[in-house]
Amino acid sequence: MFMMQYTHRLPADYDMRLIQKRAAERGPYWDSYPGLIFKGFLVQTMGRSSANAYSSLYLWRDAEAFTAMVTGERFQAVIDAFGRPAVETFAVLAFAQGPASSARFVHRVDELVPQHANLQRLKEAEMQAALQQAGTGGTHAAIAALDVTNWCLTRFLLSEAESAEASPISIDYEIAYFAKSSA
Repeated sequence: MFMMQYTHRLPADYDMRLIQKRAAERGPYWDSYPGLIFKGFLVQTMGRSSANAYSSLYLWRDAEAFTAMVTGERFQAVIDAFGRPAVETFAVLAFAQGPASSARFVHRVDELVPQHANLQRLKEAEMQAALQQAGTGGTHAAIAALDVTNWCLTRFLLSEAESAEASPISIDYEIAYFAKSSA
């Protein structure tokens, strides 16, 4: 599995209803997209967050599916609308499906991986943590992913409810549309 996320920071006075409308209109075109496990159209709104932002979070079955999308017309539409974003890419260390059939919120936590860390043990520990987290009610998925450019471990919790774990190292998003594979 392979993950990617990109974010567009928007002006404080940006009408976020335009993003909600965009997600509602374009989201269904991503349902059952080849190689895609899910795509979250994510928003942060001033007042609930410190700024307005529009973000996309993808979980791919493999890197080939990611490559086909990022070189295709759908990603070109993003570039045409918002400019070329900086795209974060991640190798998935752990993925655990929860009991919820969909998700309304994403909670993201980033943590630097210490230089001396045993990466195999890290992967094993993250898989156990993801399985435990996925077992809680309201969880759609728990994912641990590794950015090997910056050696950062990122945990994503997709759930029906907002996270109560706000911290300086966490980012919370509301999902405007959740596209997922039917397979």
